[in-house]
Amino acid sequence: MTEPSFEGFQTALSDPESRIRFEKAEYDHPYINAIRFDGPFFDDRAVQLSPNLNSLIGGKGTGKSSVIQQVRYAFDIDPRPDRIREDYHSLIEATMAPDGEIKVQVITEAGDTYWVCRTYGEDPVVNRADGTEADIGIETFRDEFFDLEIHSQGQLLAQARNTSDQLDLIDSYFDFGEQKREREELKSELRSNAQALNSARTARDRIESDITDYDAVRENLALMEDSGVEEFLDDQNSWDDEKTHLDRLEDSIDDLADTIPTEEELPTVPATEPEDTPNNELLAEANQIAEEAQDDVVQAISDIEDRIEAARSQLSDSIDEWSEREDDRQTEYQRLADEIEDETGVDIDEYFELKDEAAELDALENDLDEKENEIQDLENERQELLSQLRDVRRGITDTRRAGITNITESLHNIRVRLDPDGDRESFQSWFNDVLNGSNVRTTDKESITEEFDPEILFEIIRGKDTQRLIDDVGLTPTAAENVVGFDNLRNQLHELQIKELHDKPIIEIQHEGEWKALDDMSDGQKCTALLSIAMLEREKPLIVDQPEDMLDNEYIYDEVVEMASQVKENRQIIAATHNANLPILGDAEKINVMFCNGRQGFIQERGSIDDPDVRRKAKKILEGGEDAFNERTEKYGALQLN
Repeated sequence: MTEPSFEGFQTALSDPESRIRFEKAEYDHPYINAIRFDGPFFDDRAVQLSPNLNSLIGGKGTGKSSVIQQVRYAFDIDPRPDRIREDYHSLIEATMAPDGEIKVQVITEAGDTYWVCRTYGEDPVVNRADGTEADIGIETFRDEFFDLEIHSQGQLLAQARNTSDQLDLIDSYFDFGEQKREREELKSELRSNAQALNSARTARDRIESDITDYDAVRENLALMEDSGVEEFLDDQNSWDDEKTHLDRLEDSIDDLADTIPTEEELPTVPATEPEDTPNNELLAEANQIAEEAQDDVVQAISDIEDRIEAARSQLSDSIDEWSEREDDRQTEYQRLADEIEDETGVDIDEYFELKDEAAELDALENDLDEKENEIQDLENERQELLSQLRDVRRGITDTRRAGITNITESLHNIRVRLDPDGDRESFQSWFNDVLNGSNVRTTDKESITEEFDPEILFEIIRGKDTQRLIDDVGLTPTAAENVVGFDNLRNQLHELQIKELHDKPIIEIQHEGEWKALDDMSDGQKCTALLSIAMLEREKPLIVDQPEDMLDNEYIYDEVVEMASQVKENRQIIAATHNANLPILGDAEKINVMFCNGRQGFIQERGSIDDPDVRRKAKKILEGGEDAFNERTEKYGALQLN
């Protein structure tokens, strides 16, 4: 009961499953405990919430959506699609700019308390219960400690019309572990592999082109070598070696001469005049010995210099004789060169250039072998990565199959099935964009993507298999040529190879004893089906903004209210609504009645339906007032309720 009272007790007995407990409730699921607003629209206002079912009710413009969107803003969760995102940012600016702030107090699954705070225009900040800032970003906080599921006004309808969004909603219930991360990493590795392959193949093609250009080099070399030039040049190499050796001998004589000191560089013997000392005769004798030694060294240096000069002269004579022989050789060389030029049209100097080019050609052929080996290694790596990607994708599909079975068992008049690889929309859109300007008809492009999976189409395009496009798809030869030869497509072949066919969820609702697919339902039925899925029991709180806008009234009570009544015991639900079914028949533990004076929003009443003030305001907002409620009750033939 909101508070002990006869009416509260009466209400509890009327709904014992929701109202009566034999022991105090303990919550082990995360939930939002309170929200505090400070800004131009909500000026220092606060909302207290229940861990169970919460309703925000009020007329249009009272701030129901503002509460939900500011919570979204605090957790930095952008809505989808773009149209809703634009409305969201406009509302945030209108209700928070220039310096409004929102603080959301959350209780984690572990029972820890945090405040998520965000000032307009700034990043969110996570504080601990004592007010100290936690050194953690909001994304990590959501991943590791506390996350939300939020559906903005109109978002359910957008999801109902988009298969990819439906899959995202369903996927949010499953634990894929590392599968999705591994899938994206493999795709990234495959893109890097494709870049390396393209670079290697471009280099290989360039080398092959260069080698083709060198064919004439080899032909001219063969002609010149047939004329005997090779034998001459082999001998010429020996003469070149001899010339190099003689030059080195001259250098060695010069180096030897440089090692001999000059007389000026020799140490001098001190000139002393013996004095009248006890041993001056002995000192005079020693002086003479040193002077004679110095004279001998000077003479020896002179003899060595003479020997070196003699060696230079003799070596010069040998070099002169060698040079005369070389001159005779050069005369013969010039005669042979003229003869070769007459026969081949290539002079001997060009032959040397050809020899250098031939050496470069040998190096290119080695490079080509290395590049071919590199390409083969990259191809092997790619096949292994593709195999791993297929395995991961199959694992994701298997996880979905098992999870969807559990989802269907938890629903009442709704069931979900999975069509593996059944969603080709993104593949078709990509293929259509890539072939833009190819003169291929849109219907032909659609037929191709309907007929072939990406990897098979990759092989067809790579092999330019126009016949298969003609036989299997019915393309004209011209259209088939336009497809396989289109440059933009060929440049993106490796991206085509890893394009994914997404699993397609098939959602059906039971109507008059028959199952109807989502595509065959009204917008209201579609939204009802998706909301029922969104309300399945799990840990993260569910926040929904005015779900009834597009709901089918026939199913709100049968499906949505029943789901909310079951799930709210183990999952917090916060719904902004102006439909009586969810807060009243779902017996919301906390109803926040909102009011706006034209400039600012307020929380007028707080409590559950057993509170007279809450009940009175709820009747006015949700039922059109006491008189309207009673009149409808009479017309329905029911008893008048006070």
